[in-house]
Amino acid sequence: MAQGNAAVKQATPRGSEVIDITNKGIDNVIAMRGTVMNKLGHFSDPAIARLFANQFPYINSRLYVIQVYAPNVVSSDTVRQCTDVIENLLIKDTKKVNNLIEQITTLIKANMGGVGEKSNPSTIRFIVNSRLSNVVFKYFELCDEYIGLVSSAWMDGFISDEEKSKALDKIRANVHSITATTKINSGRIFNLVREANAARNKPAPAPEISAATPSVQTKAKRGQQSATEKALVKGVIDGNAEALKQGQIAGAVAATDVVDDLPVSLDIVADSNSTLVEAQKELASADS
Repeated sequence: MAQGNAAVKQATPRGSEVIDITNKGIDNVIAMRGTVMNKLGHFSDPAIARLFANQFPYINSRLYVIQVYAPNVVSSDTVRQCTDVIENLLIKDTKKVNNLIEQITTLIKANMGGVGEKSNPSTIRFIVNSRLSNVVFKYFELCDEYIGLVSSAWMDGFISDEEKSKALDKIRANVHSITATTKINSGRIFNLVREANAARNKPAPAPEISAATPSVQTKAKRGQQSATEKALVKGVIDGNAEALKQGQIAGAVAATDVVDDLPVSLDIVADSNSTLVEAQKELASADS
């Protein structure tokens, strides 16, 4: 790592201002882990240098989320979709800038103009942590080349002040579009991660038991209760009938006194009372 830093310092042009953005933007998304590359970018146009310093750290952090962090927590299809959206945008914008470079170069050559040299370029130290991050850096380098050619054509009087401003505005718009696209897709990844964590931490629902559908054990227990109650009632009725026949009226137990304390249905009580009345009639006829 020390050798890498030494190499980076040696690559810095003499008299160039060094801007370090290696830690910028990291805390705003997620702590970066894994392999990173330390790099230096040299930008001749101050506007492009400022644009890179302000936008690249956030683009870089979000690309880390999509290309390095996401494959460990979400489906590979989702990662591929997010990556494709950003990569296709970079390819399209790169072609646009290459076309602009070709147009401005043709204009300069047609007018026998010259191309200016870099004077005290801004040197920016940064890190790259994914394949697309490096593609974005190369895109900024291409934009710097284009604006340098625009400035050369402007100094030679081939384009107006307004045309020069429009050229820079177009580059700014493209960069902000890339920043917004990486933000949207990294946000999509974070939403999927939150949903996955919520689903994993959600407690399992308790099994539902319907009151209208008793279990097999409950049904069996109720059946045993019913049989026992009927047996008790029958025993009381038979005992009362026998007591009535023997004239032991005082010792007879009314069936209703017993069944009132039992959770039996009304039809059982009615059956017991009717049986007792029939027994009383039978006893009366025997006495006569």
